[in-house]
Amino acid sequence: MSDLAYSNGETVSSVSDESGNGYDLSNSGSGPVMVESGLNGNDLVEFQGNSRLDSPEWSPVSEPYTIFFVTSSYDSPSDGVTMDSAGGSGRAFMARDNPEWRIWNGGGFNTAFTGDEQEHIITAVYSDSNGKFRYDGSEETGNSGSNDITSIRLGQDNTGARALEGRVGEVIMYNRSLSSSEITEVESYLSGKWG
Repeated sequence: MSDLAYSNGETVSSVSDESGNGYDLSNSGSGPVMVESGLNGNDLVEFQGNSRLDSPEWSPVSEPYTIFFVTSSYDSPSDGVTMDSAGGSGRAFMARDNPEWRIWNGGGFNTAFTGDEQEHIITAVYSDSNGKFRYDGSEETGNSGSNDITSIRLGQDNTGARALEGRVGEVIMYNRSLSSSEITEVESYLSGKWG
């Protein structure tokens, strides 16, 4: 999201899918705002309250798939959702309670996260019983379960009840399970770009 054509503090009405697959996001509600040069000279999108970005429905992306996030969550509220499948498949990626980062699929797993308002690189591999969850390059134990994605919502869960108070810098999604070396390569790219 670092190449968006918005000014600092301006409402972000849409984000184009750079893959060319047409998974563009648009503002559905009060929009998130641009934070220019928010991290390492790169722009961020800040979500507060009811702001969100939604994609249209598409053909389901079936497992395996891999998602990378550069994101932050503020201390309060503690259950903000960074990304969900707006179509209702329950792939919420959220900070809850302590707060903790969690991938929620009716179960899921989480790792301690201190809501320090700093951006972190989060990696989730969805591959049935072989799922992985990584936090700033460290792999956590657990399994992501199984679900397809039919759309994306950034900034809220699919019900609109849990809103993110935080920022998103970049989201990268692959329609396959990446190897360990490929994951390390993408995480290194994100780390170099976002600092």
